[in-house]
Amino acid sequence: MNVRALLETPHRSVHWSLVGKLRTGTAKGDPGQCFAEWRKLLSWDVATKAPHVFTEAVGHVAHLVLAGRLEATQVCQLLTALVVAPQGGRRSSVEATAVSAVVQALVQLLSAGADQLVLSPGRSARDNILRLALERNPSLWIHVLQHIRDLVAPSALTHSAGVDTDRAPAQSPEAIWANVRIFLRYAVLDPTVPAWAQGRAVNTVFGALHELARAGRDGLGYGHALAMLEWAVNVAADMVQPIGSPGPDPESAPCVADVQGRCDPHQLTMLCVDAAEYLCSLAVSSDPSDEGGAQASLHCLAAIVSRLRLLTASMSLTDLFSSDQTRQTHSPRMSGDRSTLAASQMRLLRSALRLLERCPNDATDGAECASPDVL
Repeated sequence: MNVRALLETPHRSVHWSLVGKLRTGTAKGDPGQCFAEWRKLLSWDVATKAPHVFTEAVGHVAHLVLAGRLEATQVCQLLTALVVAPQGGRRSSVEATAVSAVVQALVQLLSAGADQLVLSPGRSARDNILRLALERNPSLWIHVLQHIRDLVAPSALTHSAGVDTDRAPAQSPEAIWANVRIFLRYAVLDPTVPAWAQGRAVNTVFGALHELARAGRDGLGYGHALAMLEWAVNVAADMVQPIGSPGPDPESAPCVADVQGRCDPHQLTMLCVDAAEYLCSLAVSSDPSDEGGAQASLHCLAAIVSRLRLLTASMSLTDLFSSDQTRQTHSPRMSGDRSTLAASQMRLLRSALRLLERCPNDATDGAECASPDVL
């Protein structure tokens, strides 16, 4: 393709004609040569003078990866480089359109299992592609999280928001969450992720969780909310220090007031408790028509509540052990955490009793969710 001729021609009809010929000519050709031709259109010159062509090229390259014709790593690196590069001197409207198109493609690849976005093969976590983008263009992180929320929220489940359904193969909500949660786990647990970015990731998860729960007690939304809550509980458990390990200095450790800063295990656990209590209130106050599906959801929620009760008990013991080791038994932070943990344990107990009224007697005895692999 003659990119110079494309850039020197202002008429859109000519642009679409050239793109159509390129699409036809590379439909069944060698994947490497096909990528080389489309790659010529992935530049800021094309984005500035023919943004519709740039958007088409980005979407088509992502489609080739999803169709198995291109290897994901090189495409992820190329797309990320477009939004990581210094961005001075470009019109904000052009930049916003281009970044939106690239991020949409990146999230399509992420939801399809492109782990290269999270961790490049043979590299450390700090060198992964999205980490690089986060350091050089923080707005990309915000865009990615917004698109992820669109994918897992009810509007995404029903209208495929953020996904070009003419290009990308249809994916079940379960498959989308199974792949997206890999990135979210990295975003929450990796200590190299800045506090503000981690906080936005946590807000994305719980914001989508509550939106899904509100979508309907008997619909897909409630089941996905349960899956997200189970994932969050497991992540919180991984953040908690085991009993016997040296704890932080209670006087120097800052108290996290909200999720705009670094989210610590205590705060993440409290968010899980809030969500579990909310889901429980929805479950016990409804009169579901699908009795079998309702019982499965109740059993799953009972298992999550049971896990949370164990987690909060473990955290209470850890706090007691740490205070004994450091002799800081009257730390305001630790006293506040203990009070909150005690209150949360009472809330979880009430939730467990309410679930027991709706479930068979063995509902909380060894109950498990249908999809235990939520890591």
